[in-house]
Amino acid sequence: MRTLLPLLLVLTACGGAATPPAAQPTQDETYLVLFERPLRPGTRFTESTELHEIQRSVVRAPGQPAEEQTEDTISRLRASVLVLDVDAHGQVLRSELTVKHATRTAGGVEETVFPTGAVLRVTRGTQHDDDGRIEWVGGELTEAQSDWLRGIVTMRMPSSRVDEMVGTRARQPVGGSWPIDASLTARDLNKIRMIRVPVDQVRGRSTLVAVTDVEGTPCLELATEIEVGDVRLGALPPRMHVQAATATVRERRWLPVELARPALRTESALEVRFRADLRAPEGRSEVEVINTSTARTTYSY
Repeated sequence: MRTLLPLLLVLTACGGAATPPAAQPTQDETYLVLFERPLRPGTRFTESTELHEIQRSVVRAPGQPAEEQTEDTISRLRASVLVLDVDAHGQVLRSELTVKHATRTAGGVEETVFPTGAVLRVTRGTQHDDDGRIEWVGGELTEAQSDWLRGIVTMRMPSSRVDEMVGTRARQPVGGSWPIDASLTARDLNKIRMIRVPVDQVRGRSTLVAVTDVEGTPCLELATEIEVGDVRLGALPPRMHVQAATATVRERRWLPVELARPALRTESALEVRFRADLRAPEGRSEVEVINTSTARTTYSY
C-alpha cells in the first residue's frame, strides 16, 4: 500500500554520503534553519534514490491457520536532472531526467524499468498527488512505468511551504527542537487522494541533531518525525471495514550551513499500519497490514 508515499516524497524533495561529525559548535552557537533551498532553471545535478518497500499482511479466519504474506521490492533510480522551471520560491515545477539506472527488484529478480539514456520530463501537480504529468521523450510510457516513477519521484508541490510545515523561524542550537505545524501538515496530507486525516490526529517535531561534514561541506543534520493517529482510508472494497489505521514518518536531511546551497542527502522512513474486518459469505476474517518504505537519496551538483 503506497497511499502515503506522496507525503514522504513532498517532505524529502532535497538530498549526500556518509557523514562524520564536523568540528563541534560552541555551546552558544545557533543556526538559521531553512529546509527549502531554491534552485534556478538550468541547474543540473545527479540524483540517486533507493526505495525499499516491504508489505506484510496477516489474514486470520475463525477455525483456520493464519495466512501470512510478504511483498519485498527495491527500486533504484539514478538520473541526471535538468531543472526546467521553478515556482516563486525556487522549488522545482518541471524537470528533465536522463536515466542512468532504473530498476525494480522483486522476489530476487531485477528488471529494468527504463533503459539507460531514456529522457523523462516531469511536471509536478499543484493540487493532488496524481495531477503531475510524466512524459517519456521519444517513447511510450506504460501504466506500470508511470506508477513506478510516481512512487520514487516527487510529483506534487506541497500545499504549504515545507518550512512552514516542519521548520522554524527561530535560530536553533544543536539539540534544539520545535513542533511541526499540525494544521498545515494535515491540510497537505488531505491533498493525497484516498485518505482523510483529522488535524487533531497529527503531531510531530523537528530537531537540529548535529553539525556534520558531507564531502567537505558543513551541514545541519535535521530530523523530523510525524505521527498520524487516525488515517481514514478510501477506495477500499465494500466488504472491508477498517478498525484502525496509523502512520509514522521519520526523516533526516543534511542541509549545508550556507543557506544558498541546496541539500545533499535525505533518508526517510514511512510506516503505515492498518487492521480491518473482511466480511464474506463464508464468514468474517481479520486482516492486519504493516507497510514500511525507506528511501535514501543523494544529490551531486
